[in-house]
Amino acid sequence: MSVRESFAIILSAFFYSLQNLNVKMLIPLYSIWTITLFRGLCSAIISIFLILIFNIRPVLGQQKRKLVIRGMLGSLAILFGFVSLEYIDLSLATILLSTSSVWMAVIASMYFTKEWHWFSNIGVLLILGGISMLTMDNMFKFNHLIGIGFAFLSSIFSAAANLTIRDIKEESSIIITLYAMSLCMIFCAPGFFMKLPLIYDSWRIFELMGTGIFSFIAQTLKNRALQSTENLGILLLRHLDILFSLLWDTLLYKRKFNRLEIVGITLVLIGCFTWKLKISFIRGISAESKDEGSREETMANIVERIDIISRS
Repeated sequence: MSVRESFAIILSAFFYSLQNLNVKMLIPLYSIWTITLFRGLCSAIISIFLILIFNIRPVLGQQKRKLVIRGMLGSLAILFGFVSLEYIDLSLATILLSTSSVWMAVIASMYFTKEWHWFSNIGVLLILGGISMLTMDNMFKFNHLIGIGFAFLSSIFSAAANLTIRDIKEESSIIITLYAMSLCMIFCAPGFFMKLPLIYDSWRIFELMGTGIFSFIAQTLKNRALQSTENLGILLLRHLDILFSLLWDTLLYKRKFNRLEIVGITLVLIGCFTWKLKISFIRGISAESKDEGSREETMANIVERIDIISRS
């Protein structure tokens, strides 16, 4: 992998962590509906601007129904993810949300191939073990369980949204983003108008727009990096948003992690990396045997493509 691509992925993870941090800081001031709506509005404006600048046609895409379906799934994923930040720490929410690609790979493996490599068992056990350690101290706190539940729902919808990318691979990534952001605004509009925010000065608008700006930059950087390389090892750097969220929790929220939580975080990271190695391993097998490994190759290609689109 080149230095430029690696740097782009690292910056992408950094801006994803800033997006979640901004949401966490805005939650005491605004409702989730308001935060999510302004995120969608800002990203939609940027998308429309780029569509006009680069003269992307057709403006509404070629497969409108599939674009709408993906947009709906992505909107629910981001909404549930933001709700989880209202109940649990930034770092824990980021860890749970980052497992989306793992569950996506599980679904793809089950659907496209019957073969189950030893990578799979190790990865799942490590992730589940790490999450258990992270949630053990607050297992019986109701608010904590609500946050964990919404984070897992977000992961599920994010995985479903990403799986649909195989059917719209010919569409522009900017148009895909536009659909997701527009539908996100539609979903959040009722809640927004039921609880109108109090914005006393223009600076508050920029404060709300920050989430959309961070999100758009993060997605663009990751898309450009992944579209310019076939080396899946670069995806390991995507999970650096977990480390950045740990840093924000420690510096800004004075969060202290005990030994059990540190071990849990380590296990989740290793489990996620194991799944990335599994995908690369399956691709290698498929390249050696075109006849017997055709379904594994199909699954690997799909997983590679669906990782290109961020949680939006």
